Amino acid sequence: MPDYIKVDIEKYRKDRQLENINLVFEHIYKAHKTIESSDSVNINALQRVYEYIGREEVIQKSKNDEAFAKLVALYCCKSSSRQGSNDETYILDTLKKFMSSIGMKFEKSNINSLIPIKSGNFAGQLLHRDDVNKNNISKTECLKSIDCLVIEDLTIIGYGTLKVCFGAGGHQDNVILETGDFVEWAINYGDKTKLYLVIIDSDHTKINQLKKKSEPHENIWVVDHYEFQIKFYDWYSKKIQRE
Repeated sequence: MPDYIKVDIEKYRKDRQLENINLVFEHIYKAHKTIESSDSVNINALQRVYEYIGREEVIQKSKNDEAFAKLVALYCCKSSSRQGSNDETYILDTLKKFMSSIGMKFEKSNINSLIPIKSGNFAGQLLHRDDVNKNNISKTECLKSIDCLVIEDLTIIGYGTLKVCFGAGGHQDNVILETGDFVEWAINYGDKTKLYLVIIDSDHTKINQLKKKSEPHENIWVVDHYEFQIKFYDWYSKKIQRE
């Protein structure tokens, strides 16, 4: 039995938020650098502070007043909840570590590598970006590109989309729509010998609907990062026994 890895993604976000605040604070108070030059600053929030207080006053006071600098950092740092790619990389690295422990590969797919085509003359195919462009396939005929691949030896046995989606709002709703489109595509066009994975850590209310939609199909999974590990190990163990 392998060691399954469970991560607290919400705690990871909170820790990263605190890190963002501290990075901005150290940048402007300890290093005495301009606020705009920090990679952790939300420029739009900073502009609002400048407009309300005045740019020069903010810069000078941030260098000399620790409490003021902390407030500026708190208000103007980037929100960790809007840095979804960091969360997804964290989950991907976690799954890569688990899969390696059982002799499998779990790899990030290049953003341009594989795109599911949902309509038109090439509907049902997984095409590289170059082929999409070469055949003048429009964006409306394409789904979002594949995020991750499951590889056994040198053979791709699974294609997945990997998302982290907490809270409410337009972005979260869009993520649910995108993952739902992928499930629908896999149902209609998927190869029964391959896995189609929606690996999503989320508190969205519609996740259970997606799970129910995928349940009749043994090769289409809607799971969080921990569920994936348990389900994959069980699936792979049975696959080996059949072979």
